[in-house]
Amino acid sequence: MGDIRVTVSYPGERPDEEHEGVQKLYKVGANIAAGFAGNVDVGFRMISGMSASLNSSIPADAIITEPSRFLAKWARRARHHWEHTVPVTERQGGCSLLVMAALQPTGPFTRTVAYRLHAPDFNLDEIPPRTARSIGSGADVSEYQATLERLGHDFFELVQFETMYWPFGPAPMIASELSDVIEVVGTPGISPHLHICTVRFGEVEILTNDRQALTPGVESRVMPPVVAGWEQWKAWKLERGLADLVAIAA
Repeated sequence: MGDIRVTVSYPGERPDEEHEGVQKLYKVGANIAAGFAGNVDVGFRMISGMSASLNSSIPADAIITEPSRFLAKWARRARHHWEHTVPVTERQGGCSLLVMAALQPTGPFTRTVAYRLHAPDFNLDEIPPRTARSIGSGADVSEYQATLERLGHDFFELVQFETMYWPFGPAPMIASELSDVIEVVGTPGISPHLHICTVRFGEVEILTNDRQALTPGVESRVMPPVVAGWEQWKAWKLERGLADLVAIAA
């Protein structure tokens, strides 16, 4: 899951500003999804670079069966890019990536692997199965982390959503729980609007945590327009006169 808020930093004494509307989770392959935190310009280029590298390494109609091997090679490219082509002005905020990939099924459920990568070395930090991990400032909010860990402990209960043929598995339930906590614990830099990603072998789905409220006094939650991709992001900054400023995805 990823929220849509970014923080824009101005030079001098002008305070930072928070803006809604940046999608941070993306499909990069038929069985791989990735999200970013940190400098938004670098994050978008890392995601697009990963997708381009994957698409050039396998046939168009193929699905990569060894995503860990691909990611290990790509991480070296990311390290070189950070060290040699990312301007110093864009290193503010760093760059963190979270990548999840589905393996070829050998039974009723799809096994997955997941990693965190952080600048400057971009080493693959493997996430253990059924374990909650975060990147960005949300990782430091104890209430968010506690909710994810509790849901991790309830993994086998959540699996029932799969066995009962719910179309998107347990992801919407997990997002609903976390959305409630975000609304109660208002944290600067964190948006209540979330994208929710589910990865299977040959299928990557990205939903939102929109809510149609039927209870009096409870507001509906509708995802606002979002910037999705490097070209849209450049246009978004230019329209707002922010082209030369630093934006951080928390």
